[in-house]
Amino acid sequence: MLGTLRLFLDPLVSLTWHQSSMMISKTQGHGSHFARKIRDWIHVYLAKRELPKHNIGEYSSSLIDNESFCLKVKLQVQTIAAKEGYFRADDIVDYVASDEVQRELEEMGIPIQERTISVWTARWWLKRLDFHFGVRKNGMYIDGHEREDVVAYRNAFVKR
Repeated sequence: MLGTLRLFLDPLVSLTWHQSSMMISKTQGHGSHFARKIRDWIHVYLAKRELPKHNIGEYSSSLIDNESFCLKVKLQVQTIAAKEGYFRADDIVDYVASDEVQRELEEMGIPIQERTISVWTARWWLKRLDFHFGVRKNGMYIDGHEREDVVAYRNAFVKR
């Protein structure tokens, strides 16, 4: 912001408002969108005398941070895994989209636009709940070296 104002107000540099914000944006490794944001921040500062507030580094909570909701999600995953032998992130998305859970979220005061989750959010939740992704292992690999005919051949070969 300050760099843009300095460039714009400097009598030795004849840059327009747009050009000065664009130059500062480019020097910081950004593009036209960031230049527009700089101009918006300056307008807000001039109108209200308030510096723009950013939320970088601020904690934002998640539904999975709610202990009772977290336990319900774990129970749902365990129920699906016991019934089908596996579970998918889509199962969590479907569970959160169910009418029962939607009513609970409404009672908790969660805004309507925050009541659905994406598959990536479901994957993040499962990772946070220490569930692991992957294909189920079939167990120890046995190549047939203990079959009767193989054992007989091996014994005959060793005697030679």
